[in-house]
Amino acid sequence: MKKLLIIVLLTLSMVACSNKANYELPVDEYPQTIFDQISELPEEIQEKIIVPTEFPFKIEEPSYRKEETSDGRVLVTALHFISVAEEKNDKIVVHFTTSYLEGLDPYDENAVETLKLDNGIEANIRKDNKQDKTIIWTNDNEAFHTLSILSLGEKISLEQLKIIANSMTSISSSGN
Repeated sequence: MKKLLIIVLLTLSMVACSNKANYELPVDEYPQTIFDQISELPEEIQEKIIVPTEFPFKIEEPSYRKEETSDGRVLVTALHFISVAEEKNDKIVVHFTTSYLEGLDPYDENAVETLKLDNGIEANIRKDNKQDKTIIWTNDNEAFHTLSILSLGEKISLEQLKIIANSMTSISSSGN
């Protein structure tokens, strides 16, 4: 009986350890400095900003940056996340950018491989190798979203990209 109990407990602990949890970062938990920087952007750009709220691994607080033309037009907004799993030597980096420049169309409508997101959008697969996974998509042909996961040792997958892409939420609807 004692052996049976030990076997059952070991089996349950292995099942619990094998379930990969997703980690949430609700919009209202993003650092206030990001909201402060975004509030300085033109309103038409603020309305297009989306951010990920779910990750297949624990991440540090995001960092934000923007790039502008010499006349002050916003070209790109970017968020950068790093995994924080203590037991891993390898850091996984998530990079999410949105491009706003009119006439700049980094989206290849004839892409051979796509990844269907939960909202029905077909994201083009730009890179799918062992260390780098990248997808790009647009909702309205006015803003192009690029999501990448980079890793030097930890196994990464397109499914992880899909989890992050499916969690995108408008920052303007967050109330911050």
